[in-house]
Amino acid sequence: MIIQNPLIREDIKPAVIIEDEPTMPGFRIQVYAGTDRGEAQRLKNVMSANYNIPTYMIYESPYFKVRVGDYRSRIEAQQMFHTLKQQYTGILLVPGNINWPDLKQ
Repeated sequence: MIIQNPLIREDIKPAVIIEDEPTMPGFRIQVYAGTDRGEAQRLKNVMSANYNIPTYMIYESPYFKVRVGDYRSRIEAQQMFHTLKQQYTGILLVPGNINWPDLKQ
């Protein structure tokens, strides 16, 4: 019979992280934050159709947030940020995890 502290067993378990898609630190542009889900969905569709960039809707209770782009650096996001700033008010450049860029062949 082996007697051991249960914390030792937890220390030696391998860490398993399962994600749908691999991510990395980067930036996205937030174009909407509000409680109206319909408005968030509408704006998400408009962004996706008009600008042909990845668009995401995030729910952080009680707010729906629409963010666009997968930019690896702040400088990379600046051009789209200034384009969108001319048409939308209250947009933000936010740090967070982004999807890996596509591999170019």
